[in-house]
Amino acid sequence: MMMSNFNVLALIFGLIAIALPIVNLEKYRKNWVLHSFISISLVPISLIMTRVFTHYWIRREDWSALMDTSLSILIGYCVLTILTILLNISVYRKNVGTLSKGDRQQNGNIVR
Repeated sequence: MMMSNFNVLALIFGLIAIALPIVNLEKYRKNWVLHSFISISLVPISLIMTRVFTHYWIRREDWSALMDTSLSILIGYCVLTILTILLNISVYRKNVGTLSKGDRQQNGNIVR
């Protein structure tokens, strides 16, 4: 596998991590807990893939590439992490807030 594919996969996983909570906010889904878990799990996978590519640059001693992209990568890490956490918190608040006092949730399904 070529090393540049790690950056493409990291971008795809990061976009999926952001898209899943947005989809859950638009429409109530029975399996919103699973979607939130997948979304939160994709963030570290995406970050690790980017870090592997950075390590590749270090091994090649491509210092100019590291200096050019280090700030962008750091900002990307922060935006992806914070945005995913906030979106998943809002999904949680939306779906737990729809339960009445007598209802409880079991495995993502409402039990009355």
